[in-house]
Amino acid sequence: MRRMIRTHEMRRATVLLGLLSVLILPVFLMPIEVEAATPVITALETPSIERTWDDVSILYPNTYLNSSMVEDEVENIHTSVPELVDVEVIGQSIENRDILSIRITNEDAPQQKAKTLVVAHHHGREKVTVNTAIYFMQWLVNSYGEDPQITEYIDTQEIYVIPTINPDALNYIYNNSDHWLRKNLRPYDDDGDGQIDEDPYEDVNDDGYVTQYEVWTKGVGEQLNYQYAYYEGIDNDGDGQFNEDWIGHTDLNRNYDSYWGLESSASLDPLSQVFSGTAPFSEPETQAFRDFALEHSFGMSYSLHTGINATFFVTNSVGNWIEGSLYSQMWNDYEEILPPNFNYYLDSSATTSNARAPSTLSGGWGDWMYEERGCIAPITFEIFNNASSEGEELYYLHEENSTHVIMAWNGIFEYFAPDEPYIESLWLELIPSFEYLLEQTPRLSLSLQASTIQDTEVQASITATCLSPRIETIDGVDVQLLDGTLLDSIPAIDAGHEISTSVQLEFTSANEGENVTIRVGNEFSGYYRFLVSFISGGTTLDPLVIGGITIAVVAIVIVVIYLIRKR
Repeated sequence: MRRMIRTHEMRRATVLLGLLSVLILPVFLMPIEVEAATPVITALETPSIERTWDDVSILYPNTYLNSSMVEDEVENIHTSVPELVDVEVIGQSIENRDILSIRITNEDAPQQKAKTLVVAHHHGREKVTVNTAIYFMQWLVNSYGEDPQITEYIDTQEIYVIPTINPDALNYIYNNSDHWLRKNLRPYDDDGDGQIDEDPYEDVNDDGYVTQYEVWTKGVGEQLNYQYAYYEGIDNDGDGQFNEDWIGHTDLNRNYDSYWGLESSASLDPLSQVFSGTAPFSEPETQAFRDFALEHSFGMSYSLHTGINATFFVTNSVGNWIEGSLYSQMWNDYEEILPPNFNYYLDSSATTSNARAPSTLSGGWGDWMYEERGCIAPITFEIFNNASSEGEELYYLHEENSTHVIMAWNGIFEYFAPDEPYIESLWLELIPSFEYLLEQTPRLSLSLQASTIQDTEVQASITATCLSPRIETIDGVDVQLLDGTLLDSIPAIDAGHEISTSVQLEFTSANEGENVTIRVGNEFSGYYRFLVSFISGGTTLDPLVIGGITIAVVAIVIVVIYLIRKR
């Protein structure tokens, strides 16, 4: 009897297990979902270069230079610190001298960085700008690894310096003591006699200056009436005239293709000191700069000049600052960092320029940089003026008779350039303004974090900060593949502001173990590299599948326990 009961129970258990199998089998046959690769985004950062060099010394301290001495200084800095310094010849002058561009940056970082520029010496007699550019380069390489902030600037920026764009004029002044020379050295027949540059100013008495002589007639009592001026020299061509075919042709800072040839701030008369040239970019010197600048995007830049103390901003046709709010803020900044009363020449209003400052400088460097190259703050930085050089104490009596007085003046040298012992001290006064240039160059602080992935599309959160306190990123911030393929972008970021948003990144594949390098930024702020890695996350089951398996397992356990107890 018991045997029959056990047999009956076994049959019941078998039926129950069979029914459970029917329930469980479909569960195990249901499709299992494989989780897609999980993206991880990592910033690719280049460490600072380990400093192994001693401080670089200036070869010709407190000395005005010729073009060969400039090349010596550049080569000295380059060979002393090749880890930071790269030299390029960007063109030749009218007399075939090299025009050099020096790039200072962390050479280990291959990506394009934020760019800033200092170009010096458009005008021959403003030669202290050349020394200033050399001191700037020395200061950068000597500060690297010693000053954390300067090190950070060099790591994240490409700093370009053109120490002279007019090397011919630099040489001529050095060799001939003609401190009046402003223009480039394209030959020109000023007096129309068929000869070229045959009767220039000359330092006849070898005192280091070409003297200007002012002729005055005697009036009533001690009154003197100015008549005209002439310059030291001799009648080289024997035509009875002195210095009528002088050296110099085109004002390079009137030869750019923005508002070219407009009168008042420039002239189409070849004898004028502000002659615009025969056409925009007619001169090889400005052509060299144009071709160089077309390859770069500078958010901020300096063109160094002398003859006044000022920071000139770009103006529109009626004399208002183009970027009124920005320039007003920067003007106030300069008031803080430059020596007292340095900017006395300019009105501080954001809507008015000083009456002597021409609106839309005809053929000027600054207008071209703004209009054609998108540089928001191309500043014509006038770094030296000695107003006292125009004082009467620098005039001396050259000749006097019953009707005339001739006064001699050598003050042109001191007007545009300090005496040599003060060259370095001028640079030391200007250091804060060059730190300001680096600080204001727009660059970014970035973080990216992947959030989700769908097939080959990654959604990531991005936080981007414009590190310049004054200048925005100018363009939007792009997320690209290294070949420039655009993945997504966010709007331009205001100066000193942060944006947090999401971006969609579409990749051709997102397989386990794949790495994709992307770059984030733009031509003005530079690009920052990130590595997107796809790591397998294993497999996952649908929640209904998990529930079915759980019920089946519980049922099996109950049946087994039941059978055991029945025994």
